[in-house]
Amino acid sequence: MLEAWLDAQSDLLTTAEVTDELEDHNREGHVSSTGKPYTRSTIRWIRWRHQIPAPALKRAEELTVQQVAKHFDVREGAVYYWIENDMIQARRFNNGTPYWITFSAADEQKLRDWVQNSSRIHTGS
Repeated sequence: MLEAWLDAQSDLLTTAEVTDELEDHNREGHVSSTGKPYTRSTIRWIRWRHQIPAPALKRAEELTVQQVAKHFDVREGAVYYWIENDMIQARRFNNGTPYWITFSAADEQKLRDWVQNSSRIHTGS
């Protein structure tokens, strides 16, 4: 049963990855219980209906752009600049998903110095 398989994979696969995994089933004519092919929408509904959580993609030690901006009292644009210029480590699942940021104590000090000495960085508010 798909629900059992999805439940077993819930910590590992995103909805998009599950949909990709089921493309062969769609081509072979297998359909959902409602008679529809497996799409992202179908998988989201199955997850909701059977209370199967999506994987937690953000790690506990990671911060969002908004959290980093607040931490350094800068605007989000400054954080995106740091990411684009490899001043901080950031990852994202794919285009269109949020960045998740980690930085060391040394990185934090470097960024604090950058903020303090910059005439171009505007504080958050």
